Amino acid sequence: MNEERFSLAELVDWLALPQGPRDRSLVLRTALWLYERRERISLLDCPASAWSDILATLQVQQAVSLIVTGRMPPLVGELTWKVADRDFTDVWLRLHPQAPENGVEFAKVEFATVDYACAGRAVLLPTGDRATAQCSVLVQGEQMLRVRLASGASCVFVRSEVELLDD
Repeated sequence: MNEERFSLAELVDWLALPQGPRDRSLVLRTALWLYERRERISLLDCPASAWSDILATLQVQQAVSLIVTGRMPPLVGELTWKVADRDFTDVWLRLHPQAPENGVEFAKVEFATVDYACAGRAVLLPTGDRATAQCSVLVQGEQMLRVRLASGASCVFVRSEVELLDD
């Protein structure tokens, strides 16, 4: 089987070429690249390699981190593994040539992002009401915005359906 092994740091460097900015858009490109290949990617040589129901989230605050959650039966509950961006050289991935078939399995990973840059900004909703942004998320390849309504309730909108207002 022809498989390609690489670190998360190598992937980020490759997606940043040629000398592109290392900003929030790079994090989003990385998550989209991983999401588009999610059926063929597995984690290697890490605590999460043996887990099931894996979600890997690139979280953007002041710095970027990778937060991986999953289950490891027969243990009850979920496990979490958090890695700072400076340690992305230690996060190894394998890109399989094709999705598993005929009983051959590897622990597939779902990918997402959470970005807090917009937190606190005013948002104009499709109804004309205003809300407060909490975070921007990329889930299943779609950009979403989580907001807090005037009532205090939180909800999620497709990013293109709402308008982030200037501060």
